Amino acid sequence: MEYLGVIGHIRSCQCKQRPVLRIPRRFPVMLRPSSGHKPDRFAVAQERERPELYYVFRSEDMGGSYDTVGTVMDPDTSYEDGGLRSNTTYFYYVTAWNQARGSSGPSDSVSARTYGRPTVPGDVTAEAVDTSRIGLQWRRSGNEPELYYVFRSENLGGGYDTVGTVADPDTSYEDGGLRSRTTYFYYVTAWNTWGSSDTSGHASATTPGPEDPPTVPGDVTAEAVDTSRIGCSGAGAGTDRSYTMYFDRRTWEGVMIRWGR
Repeated sequence: MEYLGVIGHIRSCQCKQRPVLRIPRRFPVMLRPSSGHKPDRFAVAQERERPELYYVFRSEDMGGSYDTVGTVMDPDTSYEDGGLRSNTTYFYYVTAWNQARGSSGPSDSVSARTYGRPTVPGDVTAEAVDTSRIGLQWRRSGNEPELYYVFRSENLGGGYDTVGTVADPDTSYEDGGLRSRTTYFYYVTAWNTWGSSDTSGHASATTPGPEDPPTVPGDVTAEAVDTSRIGCSGAGAGTDRSYTMYFDRRTWEGVMIRWGR
């Protein structure tokens, strides 16, 4: 009489953070009635092959060491494994056991990965579009993100507010209504049903200002040049260069500008 054989294939599925094993109720019967057997001998043999327990083994490495994580009473053929880490792949196999014959060989190995929060959005960049808008871009998160939240502050060290949300798979955002000549700091987080990612790296951009009018000329002086001309000198507006402007005394119209250093 042979020992118990290997039980059949098992299936696994992802269910939140608790992989569920579906165990086929199959424990091979090695005895068969022969010409010299009475009918009741076959019935006894079938009863001896009936499983009483299933043992569930788990590992985080397919080729590594497996530990017993649970037992299931026949005829139940499923097991829910709990207390696992998110975003982690686990490997399983199952054996069957009864008191009369001991344990079967191991089933085929199966694996499942627990769900979890999205990974951190990567490569966040910010660039000014004009005096009141800044555009942001980032790299898509892993683990099935559903939304991205964009945070902004005028201080790198704190005081960040949520300024926008972006639905996956979009990975860009344009922030508007900003002040000119102001530096803004940003970071992004990803979100799904299982929670939010950690914050991304920070990015910053400075909005430009509108064209400024020239500054007022300084140190202006006036001096007669001859009977018909007066020269005015001063510092150039918005520059470190000086100039001299000549006027026609009769019309007070400028007739010439001479720049100096």
